[in-house]
Amino acid sequence: MKKFISALTSVCIAATSLVGATMTTVTAAGELEFTFKERSTSSTTFNISAADLAAGDVTVDCDVIITNYVPTYGFGLKMDFENTDTNTIYDASTAENPYFAFTEKTQFDKTGPFTDVWGVEDGTYEPQPGLSATKIANYSMMNFVWRTAATLDDDSTPTNAYFIPDTTNPLLNISFTVASDTPAGTYILDIKTEPYTNTTGGAVSTGQSKINNVDGEVVPFKTVPLTIVVGDAATTTTTAAATTTKAPATTTTAAPATTTKAPTTTTKSEAPVGGVVYEIATVEGEAGADVDVPITIKGDTGTAGMVLEMSADSNLKLKRRLNGDAYEGAPTWNKDTLTYVWNAGDGRNLVAADGAVLTTLKFTVPADAQPGDEYPISFRSDLCKVIDQEGVELNITYVDGMIKIPGEATTTTAAPATTTKAPTTTTKSEAPVGGVVYEIATVEGEAGADVDVPITIKGDTGTAGMVLEMSADSNLKLKRRLNGDAYEGAPTWNKDTLTYVWNAGDGRNLVAADGAVLTTLKFTVPADAQPGDEYPISFRSDLCKVIDQEGVELNITYVDGKIVIPGTATTTKAPATTTSEAPATTTSTQTTTTAPVGTVLYGDTNVDGRVSIADAVLLNKYLAGKAEMTEQGKINADCDKHSTELNLDDTTMILKFLAQLIEQSDLGAEVA
Repeated sequence: MKKFISALTSVCIAATSLVGATMTTVTAAGELEFTFKERSTSSTTFNISAADLAAGDVTVDCDVIITNYVPTYGFGLKMDFENTDTNTIYDASTAENPYFAFTEKTQFDKTGPFTDVWGVEDGTYEPQPGLSATKIANYSMMNFVWRTAATLDDDSTPTNAYFIPDTTNPLLNISFTVASDTPAGTYILDIKTEPYTNTTGGAVSTGQSKINNVDGEVVPFKTVPLTIVVGDAATTTTTAAATTTKAPATTTTAAPATTTKAPTTTTKSEAPVGGVVYEIATVEGEAGADVDVPITIKGDTGTAGMVLEMSADSNLKLKRRLNGDAYEGAPTWNKDTLTYVWNAGDGRNLVAADGAVLTTLKFTVPADAQPGDEYPISFRSDLCKVIDQEGVELNITYVDGMIKIPGEATTTTAAPATTTKAPTTTTKSEAPVGGVVYEIATVEGEAGADVDVPITIKGDTGTAGMVLEMSADSNLKLKRRLNGDAYEGAPTWNKDTLTYVWNAGDGRNLVAADGAVLTTLKFTVPADAQPGDEYPISFRSDLCKVIDQEGVELNITYVDGKIVIPGTATTTKAPATTTSEAPATTTSTQTTTTAPVGTVLYGDTNVDGRVSIADAVLLNKYLAGKAEMTEQGKINADCDKHSTELNLDDTTMILKFLAQLIEQSDLGAEVA
């Protein structure tokens, strides 16, 4: 046991100093092999054109897959980039690296080979869930450390970890940015094999990538790096994507069509004159095409930070986000919740030029889109916040946009106009036959009226828990949520994010009757609604998860709905414009709270040294079982001391702080 601890100590001391000891090399059957693949194409080559860079920094998502495995006990790996034309190395330790940077989304894959599948020495690969491991992903230094805690039957003798190599389950998820001014050329992302020096906060450490077995011997390895071709020589061809898929729901988007794409047309709405305006463009696109939707700023008076929350039609698939030219400094981006967070590095005001692009969202339009179809993209203005260097919230006019399919709809259906208020009419769409179906109803309502929108379940086979995320047209105002009759037990509800969380109290399956109402949302329709107007209400199906008592995720068909104003439209409806009212007070007492990473900062669940909307998002995902948090993050997340366990009360405290309803000192305050 002492031999094992001594040999592996240097592997696991930190993510900034990986392996310092010199060890003998073990001879094994074949070499351990790591393969780097760009995620969307499953290719070892990725092309970035000059046009891509002209639009701003490019984010690349890459997976590291173990394609040949030799039993190991632990490793420390350092990554770097290299220009193969000039042999110039770019890594986190290189001061002259302005071009490449790993982002905070870099992590060990949640379902990767060392998650919970281990094997015994005879190679039978028996699943042994529950065994722990040390895993450190230091994205800022491009370092990765892993060590198993696997033991033999006597629970005291360490053993190597085994798994069946599976090219569909990556070991690492790497996300990195390529700066817009990166010189044209060919680059590779690979594991660094030469000794290196890290400098962090004045501390200097040295190391070298190494992999060890349980006897402390060095395990040789080889790699297939990711090749990144930058510049005009880059082509747009991609290889076929990997075949790993989850059971399909009907809301999944089809692959982009291979026909020639017509140029995207951008239509600017007439935004209000004066004031600061944030506008999502209205653009035209074709079925199956990738469409750029820029978000622009006008009338900026000086901005130091922002949190923007957006929603998009559930039929659109977000492919990529591109940086704009409005401000310097990279934002924090959550592609799952469409949350954009940015602040000036030194806290001073920056002023965006009129019409400057804040960011551009690239969506893939459904392959079955028809002429006349519209796909709204909206600000969730009640969750958005923009401040100046004094911490004063700015009064922003938010203009929503959409992607429109050119041409006229082949058929038009509209209820006859009526002058008297009729009872709300609920229209059930024809949901697919068979399977479990969650359906938001399509209902009729009138201007200024309160309208009930039920959410029903059909074909339930047994359900133990769920997390449902929804979005609604920004012009609708949620007035109330009503419980349904589908299941016993009260859900947890977040009215701001339209998040519905429920689980059976004892963990057993419950079965809803066919057509049972899960919940009903009561919305107030805008007073200026016109005949023919429609207000979509959608599932964010990529964020929804429903499980049975065994923890198996169910295959759900999600059917979106809407509120329709009866009658025939007489004019074309302009994109919705939502104005965020400034706070009653002119001076904010709340400023960005920061602390050194690693210290206790209540609310800082992602341990980045500050409290932001991203922390609330992470905690909600953790509580829903959709994300992991570090041990420090769990300590920081305990904001409500009325309970010893993390729950949505802790999330509520963070949201109250961000909304300036409570002070920083209230987070994590001991209960008297």
